[in-house]
Amino acid sequence: MALASWMLAATVVEIAVGAEFAQSARQVEERLEMRILGSPAPAAPAASPEQTHDESIEPWELVSV
Repeated sequence: MALASWMLAATVVEIAVGAEFAQSARQVEERLEMRILGSPAPAAPAASPEQTHDESIEPWELVSV
């Protein structure tokens, strides 16, 4: 029974991760096609601003008491 449960869980995770990668790959393909055809590519999602060293999170800030 444990083996069957493990196999089912692994299959579900594999399907979920595969769908996520497929969506990302599809977006990349669409951007490449747009670039090849000469159309401007849609705006990429805004990246979150990178933290500077001064704004870094200290280890004790991660622990809630």
